Amino acid sequence: TLTLNQMTVKSFIFDGRVFEVSGEGYHAQGSITDAAAPAVAVELAGLLRPMVACNDSRLEDGKVIGDPMEAALLVLAAKGGVLREDVERTLPRIAELPFDSAHKFMATFHGDGELVQVFVKGAPDVLLARCSTWLTAGSQRPLDASRQQQISADYQALGERGLRCLLIATRTLAAGSFDAAGDLSAWVGELCFTGLIGLKDPPRAEARQAIAECQHAGI
Repeated sequence: TLTLNQMTVKSFIFDGRVFEVSGEGYHAQGSITDAAAPAVAVELAGLLRPMVACNDSRLEDGKVIGDPMEAALLVLAAKGGVLREDVERTLPRIAELPFDSAHKFMATFHGDGELVQVFVKGAPDVLLARCSTWLTAGSQRPLDASRQQQISADYQALGERGLRCLLIATRTLAAGSFDAAGDLSAWVGELCFTGLIGLKDPPRAEARQAIAECQHAGI
């Protein structure tokens, strides 16, 4: 193949800001920076925890067990100081709705005292329509038309960079009202838009020469 089959998060949108991510592959070396305001610190746990919790992959010594895209999310979280074992200890999973091509998202449900935290990741064009609020400055605000347009523009901008995009969304439920044995898809609505993730599968170093040889041969 032309690529390394090593998905890597290169950029993401959170709290209305664009963050760039350095590093390649499945090691946590690299940094997260806001090019527009590199000196301004921002708390990323609100985005990183959901992408770790709503995730079935694992990393062992830079090797992936599971889906490469999910592994890339674990690497991003590690670069931001959020580790899988810590999330699993504080937010145990109590139910899950696996990814399906029909609904194009995955949702997991986690016990949090008297609450249930719902974490969802999937196709932006599907999930954005299920969001009614967005996370900014640590609180939820109504997702009005102008913010929806901005998110759609951000999605398009990431796509124009050749990045594959995922939308991360959340919801908080009262534990007493949640039925883990019921229709879990009924809870994947009135979501809070949390962030957009842009991933890239880097090309192999030898791909440029291989393409040049094919072109020279008239292919």
